[in-house]
Amino acid sequence: MIGIVDIGSNTIRLSCYEIHEDKSFDCIFHKKQMAGLANYIDKDGRMTEEGIERAVKALESINSFIKHIKLEKVHYFATAAIRNTVNCSDVISEIQEKTGCEINVISGEEEAVCGFVGVSGDNNVTDGCVIDIGGGSTEIVSFENKTVENAASFGIGSLNTYKGFVKNILPAKTELSEIKKEVKRILSEEKIDKKIKSAYGVGGTIRAVLRLYNEEYKLPDTNRIMDSDKIKKLLKVYSEKKNYMTDKIIKIAPERLHTLVPGLTILCTVLKLYNLITVTVSKYGVREGYLIRYILK
Repeated sequence: MIGIVDIGSNTIRLSCYEIHEDKSFDCIFHKKQMAGLANYIDKDGRMTEEGIERAVKALESINSFIKHIKLEKVHYFATAAIRNTVNCSDVISEIQEKTGCEINVISGEEEAVCGFVGVSGDNNVTDGCVIDIGGGSTEIVSFENKTVENAASFGIGSLNTYKGFVKNILPAKTELSEIKKEVKRILSEEKIDKKIKSAYGVGGTIRAVLRLYNEEYKLPDTNRIMDSDKIKKLLKVYSEKKNYMTDKIIKIAPERLHTLVPGLTILCTVLKLYNLITVTVSKYGVREGYLIRYILK
């Protein structure tokens, strides 16, 4: 059994996989630690010592759990929270020294491609795009005939957007407008085929949006397909009935109370910008893509 630890901007997640002889795999279980590392970046773009200690404690907790289960190997990789810091190499060195974890920092483009590979492992995809809204970045991959056309990473995610634009726990209408403007500005020069109509969503933010979607529209938990117009309506309902939607978020994803609406705003802006009709939430994502590309080769 193989373990993969994804050190993200919002959470640090351990996923364990049973690998079969034909290199197919089954995910046995997940374990996560809320870390919120994007909250510990100072005005100069450096991760603070408090942020480093936060990462160390979360990894120590995960490593303590790992000692009690039989794993052949554990692989660690880090994304935007550490990748985008000015003191990235120092942060990695200190975390590795204190935890003994050998951490691979992957680029934004590589993270995007891993998301696509993960989606391809779960869905019979031909044409479309993959959207991954993390805590500190958003990755978008467009593909045609099962081949990547464009893979890009943007430094705007649900957690750093909350930190940068929202004064209280939940965003006001004016703050939502500012988030939309920023997303449009960042994506304005990115080339994605406007003919693409179908999107595949990966990552914690989109999974939380799916839970909210199924709750609001009274759909079964097994539903994984979201209509673009109905996703946008969720944001409209939030603007008009803030308390009503807050109660829904507390019910389905209380740990994401402060980040779900900023993440939903990013998603809605992307859907509108590229005229996407549906979003299918994939069971597999970046961790599975990393497993396929780096470990199973």
